[in-house]
Amino acid sequence: MSGSLSYTDAYFTNYVYNTTTNYTGTNLTNAPRYSAFISANYNHDIGPMSMSANLDYSYRSRIWTVTGQPAYSEVNGYGLVNGRISFSPQQSKFQFGVYARNLFNTYFSTGWQEYGSLGLLHYISLDAYRTVGVFARYAY
Repeated sequence: MSGSLSYTDAYFTNYVYNTTTNYTGTNLTNAPRYSAFISANYNHDIGPMSMSANLDYSYRSRIWTVTGQPAYSEVNGYGLVNGRISFSPQQSKFQFGVYARNLFNTYFSTGWQEYGSLGLLHYISLDAYRTVGVFARYAY
């Protein structure tokens, strides 16, 4: 088992823009107040094969993607679960298995930005959708 927890109080201490806009005291962009990670690994020999399993969870609290924290730029916090099971012949450099990223298909945004008269741009990551696959690896 392993894990981490972080708390960040990141804000502007003195930021005045064009003498008309004062961002002092607002949060830095893309700086979550809390983030956490926990992971569990399990290894076991099954006959001539070695099996390895991993399950992890990561969380990130809400952020703002635009300086000054306009309401449209708030991105809600989210948590993701990932898993992986792999097999390898003992004393071999070959490994194969299955994996799942964003196992529970938790949709999340990575940002919003105002784009003039066209409205808002919405940014997402490929990881905002569940990905399941197989893999094979050879370490040489």
